[in-house]
Amino acid sequence: MNWPGDIVIIQLRDDSDSQFIFPVLAIAFIDTPFYSPDQQLQTLLEAPPAHAFSKLDALYERILSRGPPELPEGSDGLADYQRLVKGVLTAIINWPEPTSITTIAGVLQRKIDVVQSVILGPMRSLFKFDPNNPDSFIMLCHKSLRDYLLDIERSHRFFIPTVDAGTLFMHILSRSPPSDRFYSQDQLRSLLAVMANWQRKWVLADLAEILDLDQQVVQNVVHGPAKALFHTDTHGNIDLSTTSLEPFLWDGDRSGGLSIRDEDLDTPFTQILSRPSTNPYYSDDLLDVLTVLVVRGEKMTKYGIAASLLGIEPQLVDHIVHGPAKLLFDVDSNGNISFSTPLLKPFLQDARRSGKFFIQSSCYPDTIFMRIFCHRHPTHHDCTSEKR
Repeated sequence: MNWPGDIVIIQLRDDSDSQFIFPVLAIAFIDTPFYSPDQQLQTLLEAPPAHAFSKLDALYERILSRGPPELPEGSDGLADYQRLVKGVLTAIINWPEPTSITTIAGVLQRKIDVVQSVILGPMRSLFKFDPNNPDSFIMLCHKSLRDYLLDIERSHRFFIPTVDAGTLFMHILSRSPPSDRFYSQDQLRSLLAVMANWQRKWVLADLAEILDLDQQVVQNVVHGPAKALFHTDTHGNIDLSTTSLEPFLWDGDRSGGLSIRDEDLDTPFTQILSRPSTNPYYSDDLLDVLTVLVVRGEKMTKYGIAASLLGIEPQLVDHIVHGPAKLLFDVDSNGNISFSTPLLKPFLQDARRSGKFFIQSSCYPDTIFMRIFCHRHPTHHDCTSEKR
């Protein structure tokens, strides 16, 4: 007779109650390198019926009760292991987007290999993931597992309450660095302000230059107690680990004293605008292009329009837009130019914040264009004052 025999197969078929996930999990549960198939099968067949989901719930309970063979039932080590498993499941369920081993490790403040040992351990049948990539998304094996874990009447000691994502973010942001020299909360907030307002990936050197910080400090922020909020790819590019973090950071009612403000971007804007160029006229030309974009408001501005308004060649506009201040511009495939963040315009229009980069605006856009005209024709020193 073929193992495990027709009678056992029929019993397992009946236990599945037409739920496809049951045989999938049952096979994965039996076929584990940690215990013998006979031992796993016997454990599975002993699950007592109780309600409509009894066999599936009992299977989940059996899987969640398991640990590595070196951690016997009732031991402190097994209890610690099961708490870690529960933490992993809590992070997966409550993180606002599909997450990875790397992010889960950051949420739990555990080493990546420790979290990986859970995902790849006796409970691996509970997860869908790429075992060769710690940055790949990890999801629960089936919606029924989520339903089970969120129902205390079904999961009992394995019950997992839902937590608002903002609560998770606040918990992570409130963690103290090892020392004041590691990084400060203001430095963390400034870095988050920059990353929350540019939909792009960053390299460490650019972040350090824009924030006027040592690269080691930025490294400490990205890989420190708040590392769950950041993602670093295999090329060293850095971005936020979840887009849900941005609205949370701007909502002072939710993030409290950890919220970011418009003024947190003043230093990054100034750093970018102050970057030197080999072109002695670059600063003036840059200000002129910014002026055109301020005057035109939310409209996209083509290279040719900007060049015509400024009386320069389109190639010069291209050099400005892709020059030292390129982070301030977005250019689409049709050659339309716009600000890379909507917060740049109010900064440029606030003399207190922008200083020498202040762009005066009024209800008459030609006032600003007259300033450009005067810059292009320096012999007419009095034309701007006359226009105003």
